[in-house]
Amino acid sequence: MKKVCIYIALVAWSVLGYSGQVFSQVINADSLYTAARSQAHDQQYNSAIDNLRVLLANYPERYDAHLLLCSIYSWERKFDQARAAYQVILDRYPTVEVYRGAGRVEMWDTAWPNALSLFNQGLEKYPEDSILNFLKAQTLVELGRTKEAITLLEGVDSLPQADSLLNYLQPQNTKNAIRASYYYANFDQVFTPWHIGRLEYERQTKLGSVIARLSRARMFDQVGQQAELDFYPRIAARTYAYVNVGLSDQTVFSDFKWGAELFQGFGTSMEVSGGMRMLYFDPVSVRIYTAQLGHYAASHWMSARAFLTNVQETSSLAGAFTYRRYIQHSDHYFSLYANYGNSPIQVVSLPEILRLNTQRVGIDYQHAFWKRSLLARLMVEYQQETYEELRQLNRWGVEFGLAKRF
Repeated sequence: MKKVCIYIALVAWSVLGYSGQVFSQVINADSLYTAARSQAHDQQYNSAIDNLRVLLANYPERYDAHLLLCSIYSWERKFDQARAAYQVILDRYPTVEVYRGAGRVEMWDTAWPNALSLFNQGLEKYPEDSILNFLKAQTLVELGRTKEAITLLEGVDSLPQADSLLNYLQPQNTKNAIRASYYYANFDQVFTPWHIGRLEYERQTKLGSVIARLSRARMFDQVGQQAELDFYPRIAARTYAYVNVGLSDQTVFSDFKWGAELFQGFGTSMEVSGGMRMLYFDPVSVRIYTAQLGHYAASHWMSARAFLTNVQETSSLAGAFTYRRYIQHSDHYFSLYANYGNSPIQVVSLPEILRLNTQRVGIDYQHAFWKRSLLARLMVEYQQETYEELRQLNRWGVEFGLAKRF
């Protein structure tokens, strides 16, 4: 009998102990969420996720825990898990915060059509939400629907980000632009100064921008003219091309030229391109192959471009590096350039192409005025050039340009 009593007491103690554990879990739910939030703040994401999973397994109604779990997956760029987590609370709690977060996941994963669909769903329930409208406008821009984005932003009140985006987009929505530039170069020996002037007109079309350009140059004590046409067709949301043709009076410039290049964006920060240029001088033809890798990092742009030039069965390699820092927006920046080898950057004449070697450093600065409808640019460069049968030359160049959008 005594043994039976002892056994019953032990069983009762175990049951009471288990009940105490359950009760402890109940009173520690908020503490568990606070710990997970602190771990997420300290970027201890795995520990935070483990705590949130335990919390949600026992308290699936905890809306704040669901949101935090979705955010952590997004911060870690685990977009598939984030989508699944957001779908759970979209079914239960379709709040404005959930639509914003779920749409941002699609934006960060560059799934722009999915993002637009989520923002449209959210705006059906919360049509006056400024942030949802702003996020939708950003998505429309990425989809190439700038006019719709501007119309949407014009109706958004009391949101500085929306005002900034609207100010950025409105000048770009202009159809026309006129540009004029003048380049002057001085040499320490042999050559007289060079003068190159350009005038161009740009028109935005549904297919892409078209640019007509006239150039006049005084080089090697000769004066020449050239007419060119550039076309930048849009192929897809992150894909576009460059096509160029040109004719001259067969003095300084190439008799005829053409070029083509394809540009492809990847993710939100990378761009690669590849193409070629053909220049025809009498009696020489020049073939140039080129490829570029570019990277955006916040307000910085860096690109590395390679050239392979073939002239009269002779080939040469060259490279060019560009760093650009955007200051207020894409029309306000300064750039640094460094080229090595006979890189055909802004090459006009055949003697430039036939140089044995070239090193170039340069800097330029562009500023926008009058709500970005007027652009002013200044470029300064130094080149060390080696021509066949000539000593090494030093070139100092400066270029000034103006552009007017309307």
